[in-house]
Amino acid sequence: MKYHSSIGNLAPRLALLVLFLSPAALAQNAAQPVSPAPGTPTAASATPSEPTATHSPDSGGAAQPAAQPPAPAAEATPKIQLADQAPAPPPPVARTDKLHDGFYLRLNLGFGSQSTTIDDGTPSPNLKATGGTLAVDLLAGGAPSPGVIVGGGLFLDSLPSITFRADDGYSAKSGVSLLTIGPFIDGYPNPRGGFHLGGTVGLSNARLSNTANIPFNKALGFGLAAWLGYDWWVADQWSVGGLLQFSGAHTSKTVNSTDVSVDTRSIMLMLTAVYQ
Repeated sequence: MKYHSSIGNLAPRLALLVLFLSPAALAQNAAQPVSPAPGTPTAASATPSEPTATHSPDSGGAAQPAAQPPAPAAEATPKIQLADQAPAPPPPVARTDKLHDGFYLRLNLGFGSQSTTIDDGTPSPNLKATGGTLAVDLLAGGAPSPGVIVGGGLFLDSLPSITFRADDGYSAKSGVSLLTIGPFIDGYPNPRGGFHLGGTVGLSNARLSNTANIPFNKALGFGLAAWLGYDWWVADQWSVGGLLQFSGAHTSKTVNSTDVSVDTRSIMLMLTAVYQ
């Protein structure tokens, strides 16, 4: 009796063991998640938890969202550096085109013939003389447009000592120096060419070197000059050439309530150097 009861109790246990070892049971056991060991962090605990709602006593028990973590600072966008991106300026180009523009400086030196008439205020005929003269001009200015030069000039015309004679035989020996200062204009029809013409009108001062037989030594008035010439380029900004100049002046003075005067007329051939 005990043997049969032991077999009867063992049969259900064997049936459970066969059922547990069957493929279906093994597959079901593999699909079940394995519970972690105590103290091991789970995936849920490793990920940051969502902000939970909190209850504020001032809000009457209503759930308040938890404070959000501060947002990361946005990276500053780099500014455009125009100075670094601008192309480098090209190197300066040497001047190769010769043009009459910019600053202007001219020096003239020449000789010619001067005729001078002196009215000494007496009833006797006027004193006259003609002789060789030395002339020096200095002009400085600029070009408001290519080929057109304006500025100021100094014009010196000197007649050395010479004998002045009158029609009645009277004579007096003296020299005459004429200085004229005034504005001028000089124009080149072709701004790149050499032909030019110009003129000036200004104040004149005539001086006599010997006043033994003439009752005055200087007179003031006005003078003018006109010229034409040609310049040849010899460097980027230098040219040399020649010109023909005509000039004249009328100066006067009152001596002992008598008006006296000196009139000069000159024609000169001059060498010239120009910087422009």
